[in-house]
Amino acid sequence: MGRTVIGVTLASALLAAALPCLGGDGGMASAARARAVAASARAYTEGTPARAESARAAARWAFRAATEFLSSDDRTAERWKPIEEALARASEVCGPRFSVADVPYVRQTDPSLCAIACALMGLRFVGVPATEDALLEMAGPRARVDGVHVSRLADFVAHYGARAWIGEGSEDLVRCSIAIGRPVLVYQYAALDNDVEHMRVVTGFDDRREVYQCWDPAPDLGPSREIPYADFGTLWSIPFREDGASHWLCIIYRGGPGATGP
Repeated sequence: MGRTVIGVTLASALLAAALPCLGGDGGMASAARARAVAASARAYTEGTPARAESARAAARWAFRAATEFLSSDDRTAERWKPIEEALARASEVCGPRFSVADVPYVRQTDPSLCAIACALMGLRFVGVPATEDALLEMAGPRARVDGVHVSRLADFVAHYGARAWIGEGSEDLVRCSIAIGRPVLVYQYAALDNDVEHMRVVTGFDDRREVYQCWDPAPDLGPSREIPYADFGTLWSIPFREDGASHWLCIIYRGGPGATGP
């Protein structure tokens, strides 16, 4: 499927609210648990409820491992490798199809406000009654002219007391997040033939059809956009920092990082 793999630069990702260090080992134990659960999931037939539940368990442990790593003081490339592997192993058994239900769709009200619309979808999904006016006030008077940079999402999330993974990500992380019931905001090009900066919300994936399902705030696309696996990485290659880092995502949630759902 040609999924991209996360880099150690993830260690510099921003968190909108400080995550507690749930594991004193920086996610090593959770990563080992994720790999073990993913291995056991292969014993079940693909597409069965038992396989799906086992895959969700692996994804929860992998996501927890990654967040524990980010909240630790020892964020080296060497310590990231087993967590990266855990995400990949969990991602492999998450299939053939997962989707997040009840994601509220918000259409952008201006060509420059896709980030505002996506932030509203993410916040409202976890029960935050955010409004466009409130986010625009935080974004500043030029938001409708210049748009809203992805870095401002951290401000929005922190303002409402939610938690989020914000920064560089991977398709393995996207799949694990979807499997445990969390939609993912991604910063991409609008289309393969349109290099306009854009944001959309990934709500599901289908391995058999090899597509991601997205809630796209653009009025002409709406809550039924499908992006082929083959195109997703290319669209996601847009840099979000001066050092050229790409694959920006935002996963908003409440509760502990390993919790199911919002």
